[in-house]
Amino acid sequence: MKPTYYLSIILFLAFWSCESRDESLKTNWKYQEGKHFGDFLHFENENIKIQGDTIFINSIPFAIIEEFDRTFFPGSENKLQLKTIETGEFGFYTDKGK
Repeated sequence: MKPTYYLSIILFLAFWSCESRDESLKTNWKYQEGKHFGDFLHFENENIKIQGDTIFINSIPFAIIEEFDRTFFPGSENKLQLKTIETGEFGFYTDKGK
Protein backbone atom coordinates (compact mmCIF):
# COMPACT_ATOMS: atom_id res chain seq x y z
CA MET A 1 0.00 0.00 0.00
CA LYS A 2 1.04 3.56 -0.53
CA PRO A 3 2.78 5.50 2.23
CA THR A 4 0.18 8.28 1.96
CA TYR A 5 -2.53 5.78 2.94
CA TYR A 6 -0.66 4.85 6.12
CA LEU A 7 0.12 8.47 6.88
CA SER A 8 -3.53 9.47 6.55
CA ILE A 9 -4.59 6.67 8.93
CA ILE A 10 -1.96 7.69 11.49
CA LEU A 11 -2.96 11.36 11.29
CA PHE A 12 -6.65 10.46 11.64
CA LEU A 13 -5.97 8.39 14.76
CA ALA A 14 -3.74 11.09 16.25
CA PHE A 15 -6.38 13.81 15.83
CA TRP A 16 -9.19 11.52 16.97
CA SER A 17 -7.42 10.66 20.21
CA CYS A 18 -6.25 14.20 21.03
CA GLU A 19 -7.50 15.43 24.37
CA SER A 20 -6.37 18.45 26.32
CA ARG A 21 -4.11 17.98 29.32
CA ASP A 22 -6.78 19.28 31.68
CA GLU A 23 -9.36 16.88 30.24
CA SER A 24 -6.93 13.98 30.59
CA LEU A 25 -6.40 14.82 34.26
CA LYS A 26 -10.15 14.72 34.98
CA THR A 27 -10.24 11.00 35.57
CA ASN A 28 -9.94 8.58 38.47
CA TRP A 29 -6.37 8.21 39.71
CA LYS A 30 -5.39 5.20 41.82
CA TYR A 31 -2.49 5.26 44.28
CA GLN A 32 0.58 3.33 43.11
CA GLU A 33 3.53 4.17 45.40
CA GLY A 34 5.35 6.90 47.32
CA LYS A 35 3.61 9.68 49.26
CA HIS A 36 -0.01 8.71 49.90
CA PHE A 37 -2.47 11.51 49.05
CA GLY A 38 -5.39 9.09 49.19
CA ASP A 39 -6.35 5.77 47.60
CA PHE A 40 -8.15 7.55 44.76
CA LEU A 41 -7.92 11.11 43.45
CA HIS A 42 -10.55 12.70 41.24
CA PHE A 43 -9.97 16.29 40.14
CA GLU A 44 -13.62 17.02 39.39
CA ASN A 45 -14.33 16.79 43.12
CA GLU A 46 -15.54 20.15 44.43
CA ASN A 47 -12.81 20.19 47.13
CA ILE A 48 -9.89 19.31 44.81
CA LYS A 49 -8.99 21.72 41.99
CA ILE A 50 -6.09 22.10 39.56
CA GLN A 51 -4.80 25.51 38.54
CA GLY A 52 -1.80 25.32 36.24
CA ASP A 53 0.42 22.64 37.81
CA THR A 54 -0.77 23.23 41.39
CA ILE A 55 -3.37 21.10 43.16
CA PHE A 56 -5.57 22.85 45.69
CA ILE A 57 -7.57 21.13 48.42
CA ASN A 58 -10.20 23.42 49.95
CA SER A 59 -8.50 26.39 48.18
CA ILE A 60 -5.15 25.66 49.88
CA PRO A 61 -2.14 24.73 47.66
CA PHE A 62 -1.25 21.17 48.51
CA ALA A 63 0.83 19.55 45.76
CA ILE A 64 2.46 20.16 42.39
CA ILE A 65 2.06 18.00 39.30
CA GLU A 66 5.68 17.10 38.72
CA GLU A 67 5.13 14.79 35.75
CA PHE A 68 2.17 13.63 33.68
CA ASP A 69 2.77 10.82 31.16
CA ARG A 70 -0.01 10.24 28.67
CA THR A 71 -0.18 7.09 26.62
CA PHE A 72 -2.33 6.44 23.60
CA PHE A 73 -1.90 2.68 23.31
CA PRO A 74 -4.74 0.37 24.36
CA GLY A 75 -4.04 -1.43 27.61
CA SER A 76 -1.52 1.13 28.85
CA GLU A 77 -2.18 3.58 31.66
CA ASN A 78 -1.48 7.27 32.07
CA LYS A 79 0.84 8.05 34.98
CA LEU A 80 0.83 11.01 37.35
CA GLN A 81 3.65 12.08 39.66
CA LEU A 82 2.77 14.52 42.44
CA LYS A 83 5.09 16.41 44.80
CA THR A 84 3.94 17.84 48.13
CA ILE A 85 4.58 21.54 48.56
CA GLU A 86 5.28 21.14 52.28
CA THR A 87 7.82 18.27 52.32
CA GLY A 88 8.79 17.67 48.67
CA GLU A 89 7.80 13.99 48.86
CA PHE A 90 6.62 12.26 45.68
CA GLY A 91 3.49 10.19 45.15
CA PHE A 92 2.68 8.16 42.05
CA TYR A 93 -0.77 7.45 40.63
CA THR A 94 -2.13 5.57 37.61
CA ASP A 95 -5.17 6.38 35.50
CA LYS A 96 -8.19 4.16 36.13
CA GLY A 97 -10.56 5.82 33.66
CA LYS A 98 -13.48 8.20 33.86
